[in-house]
Amino acid sequence: MAHLITLEARTGRRVKLALEPEPACFLETTAETVSYFRDRIHAPAGIAQLAAIAGVPLSEAEGLVRRHLGVVFDIGHQSVGFEDVRASLESLVAAGIPVFKLQEAAALRVGELTPDVVPELRRFTDTIYLSQSTLLRGEETMQYLHLGDALDAFERDPRPAELRTHFHVPVFLEELGAFGTTRYAVQEALRLHRETPLSDHLEIETYTWDVLPAELKHGDITDYVARELEFVRSELLG
Repeated sequence: MAHLITLEARTGRRVKLALEPEPACFLETTAETVSYFRDRIHAPAGIAQLAAIAGVPLSEAEGLVRRHLGVVFDIGHQSVGFEDVRASLESLVAAGIPVFKLQEAAALRVGELTPDVVPELRRFTDTIYLSQSTLLRGEETMQYLHLGDALDAFERDPRPAELRTHFHVPVFLEELGAFGTTRYAVQEALRLHRETPLSDHLEIETYTWDVLPAELKHGDITDYVARELEFVRSELLG
């Protein structure tokens, strides 16, 4: 971060570093992210360390931290973790953590996972991307690095569960074939953004077009991108 401070002083160009929580990563949940910033970044010792390294007065260091270091909030990531997206975003704001990028992303959701739908879900496992997945039974969540691992675990213990998996789906779709999506979380985040703008950088992130089952594709990628932009714009306008 000291490098970013000196870079702006030398060139007049501001570079922002945004940490992105993601399932199975060092920062996974919003609560962990808030704790990390509170205990490490925004703590008096952290501010003092930055002031010393960057050669700036202590009185300036705290503001410079928030000027250069924040988070990317991927709505899909936090939905996979069964977070209340509105509450998560409000906790970041309350903690003074800048949301430098708000990513409109929706994940695959199966409201009631049963043995008969497992073969259909396995069609989504043939991907080069990580598909971190969470099973919810009652109040208990079980996390897996890949969708296939989650399905294997479910078949060993086929009690009813809800499944969410890090498989990016078009944000305008509420349903994907027989399954659902977490589009509602994107809508809730954008409602909050309409009330109180959270970020000056909004991004739609869907990159799994090529691995969607063929019968779920309608139109080409240009059609999909246009529909995503139209959907998000309509949600922003309310």
